[in-house]
Amino acid sequence: MITPLRTFLICLLVATMTCVATAQDQHLRPAQQGKLRLATDLSPRYYPYKDRETYPQRLLAKLNDIRKAHQLAPLAYSPVLGEVAQAHSTDMYIRNFVDHVNPDGEDHSGRLARLKPRLLVLQAKENLAWYEATFLIPEQDLIDKEFKGLMQSPPHRAAILSDDVRQVGFGFTTFWNNDRFESNQVQLFGDIAGEWRTDVPKAIHPNQTFELVLSRPIDAFLASETNPRGQFRDPIIANKMWIGGSPIYFQSKAKVPTLQIPNVPPGDYRIQCSPKGENRYVMYKKVKVDRSN
Repeated sequence: MITPLRTFLICLLVATMTCVATAQDQHLRPAQQGKLRLATDLSPRYYPYKDRETYPQRLLAKLNDIRKAHQLAPLAYSPVLGEVAQAHSTDMYIRNFVDHVNPDGEDHSGRLARLKPRLLVLQAKENLAWYEATFLIPEQDLIDKEFKGLMQSPPHRAAILSDDVRQVGFGFTTFWNNDRFESNQVQLFGDIAGEWRTDVPKAIHPNQTFELVLSRPIDAFLASETNPRGQFRDPIIANKMWIGGSPIYFQSKAKVPTLQIPNVPPGDYRIQCSPKGENRYVMYKKVKVDRSN
């Protein structure tokens, strides 16, 4: 017997820079369920949330109310993170899947690198929520139910209550699938330290410089993949050696923050960045050092 007021919280997924969903987390919607239609493609009486500008504001308010109740600082809304989150939400709708890793094998950190290659992100985490109902659920009720489900799941709760992120962006898609209302929500948390002024190419050379626009101080390191156990001389401090790579120092006389690639041997490297003095490095990009330039 079908109950007309039946609702289902179908899927909750979480990922961080170092943790992605397992195969058991994946939930695919059967293709035979019928043609999927975005709510925005339907007449206004079928579209539950007419103002897409206010919906992220309501999500942010709910999120920060929860953080405030746990004595945590509020997160700022990031339109940049929102763009990446919305791209994933729309992609899940179009390609009929629900997972952190898309059919191309790309996770949230990969999406950030592809869609926002100049963005300097020191931390990134992602929550996914999937909701299905046999009736149109009011906007605030949907928000409350999604957050209630997320907070009941330890990994999703941990992402919402993280103290190492500063911004958040939301992606969401609502639509009708035959006679059911469905919604997905993507929460992309981040700690954005700034942005590179130009694209960092895959091939770089010693002494090459790159300018940044920073919102907070950072440390940078060029970690060797070719010789991870090798010794590297510090570019500035005499007689100081490093294992596995070299610090990337800022030019002291530059008018804007400018990193100078150290004089290291040719090979494959990773540019890694950390909040200043915290030794919490995250890879920004893989590069190849070439002395031919």
